[in-house]
Amino acid sequence: MKYFLILSLYLALIPSNAQEAQMVPYDQLVSKWGSQTVEAVTSAAENGDASAQFFLGSAYMKGMIDKRRQPEAGLKWYEKSVAQDFPNAQLNLGIWLFFGEPGQGGDNRKRGLELLRKAAETKNEFAFFYLGSALRLDGNPAEAFENLEAAAKEGVPGAMVELSDMYWYGVIKRDNAEAFKWAKKAADAGDVKGMARLVEILESPDGSKYLTNPDEAKEWRRKAVAKGYHFERDPETMEQMLSRNGIGSPATAKRLAEAQKLEKGSDSEKEQAYRIYLEIADREPDAAFKAGWLYENGKVVPQDDRRALEYYTRSYDSIPTFNPKNLAEKDEAILRLLEAGRGLGSPQENQRFVSVLRSRAFERPAGISYRVGRLYDEGKIIPADLTAAVRYYRESAALGSAEARNRLGELWAEGVDTKPDPTEAAQWFRAAALQGYAPAEFNLAKAFASGAGVEKDSIIAFRLLTLASQKGELNAKIELNKLKLTPAEQNQIDQLKKTGGLDELPQAWLKSIPK
Repeated sequence: MKYFLILSLYLALIPSNAQEAQMVPYDQLVSKWGSQTVEAVTSAAENGDASAQFFLGSAYMKGMIDKRRQPEAGLKWYEKSVAQDFPNAQLNLGIWLFFGEPGQGGDNRKRGLELLRKAAETKNEFAFFYLGSALRLDGNPAEAFENLEAAAKEGVPGAMVELSDMYWYGVIKRDNAEAFKWAKKAADAGDVKGMARLVEILESPDGSKYLTNPDEAKEWRRKAVAKGYHFERDPETMEQMLSRNGIGSPATAKRLAEAQKLEKGSDSEKEQAYRIYLEIADREPDAAFKAGWLYENGKVVPQDDRRALEYYTRSYDSIPTFNPKNLAEKDEAILRLLEAGRGLGSPQENQRFVSVLRSRAFERPAGISYRVGRLYDEGKIIPADLTAAVRYYRESAALGSAEARNRLGELWAEGVDTKPDPTEAAQWFRAAALQGYAPAEFNLAKAFASGAGVEKDSIIAFRLLTLASQKGELNAKIELNKLKLTPAEQNQIDQLKKTGGLDELPQAWLKSIPK
């Protein structure tokens, strides 16, 4: 004879202003079932009441029955509710399947994403939020942005934080003012992650323009800590940060300024500047980066790729760098040498040079993330690590890289730590093909030619192969010659050629391809 009133804490996920015909508000569910006994709710659920099935599933998931969580029982009732298209169950089950850890949900991200899409059809702000978060992880930043923006505008703090993050790191476009605006809204709403994001922005070199008083960042930091947030390090002034890293003495700063001035002068002055950079490279990160360039190019010192790598790496380690452009230059310098096989040691030794790249996720351009993924994927320069490769490919795909999306498709087609998933592979190929990437058009064509993950369609395969071959994809030309068409299919192709149907704008036609 147990009652459920406390379950309203869990069901608060669904706001009370949701439309009844769509997402059912939690207060309505609590009003209907919260005062009922377990037996009464179970009876209603067994008789097919979708809201009772959802309510009972939530009770099992939260451990409100027999004082222990029972996910297996909870998922059973969620599934029954989902089978009746109950939006609340679609949302909760979608969250479980997509975001949970292996063994605790997260075992079927594809279906989880499908359920979140269904839930978002109700125009519910929390469904928008979770769908946007899922799409961002799944490598679809543009659609993720749309859903997160919709949720943020409806007042969901978590969406505000993610939107701020996307603006700050330029996932769609870089806009620090928008990043600040949404972080501030989330912080004002009491969201601890919003507070932490706001502190990060205010303490950055660009953040001072948003301060309303000198202690504002400290005040938000205190509020976040009071809510249980743990910052990796205490705030410090630039002077303290330089001192902590053993650099930044007045003498070093003076020598750096002198070198930077000399570098703009004559050839002899440039040489003086280079020697100053070498002199202070162990104490100044900008000078360390310059020293790496000097050794890489043999300027005033013997050319030495290994020492160049060492100095490039030191330019990361000496001081935290907040400028994404600066980081990209450093990433590019290290990758340039590694990819060319210059200055290398054993794969284990080379791992150290890649480790400085790994610590700065979401600050890298998509192309650099993709290249790091390739290093782990190929396992020649550094030890092979497919899990790390996929993580970098996903990061790159989320930032819009067609190459990364295509490679993820290839990995899913081959099987990534599991059996191949041709449907997942085809979705990645399609995403990259929509960007006009010829290898993805070729791979998607092969999927349609064989019916791997999509319904077999030789006409679509022919058109994709034609597109890819026109862009110089040699394998596409070979496959075109091998593609077997029925007389009816050949007639359809001939008609398209006559009417100019093969000359349609590729992007418009690609979007019409069935998923």
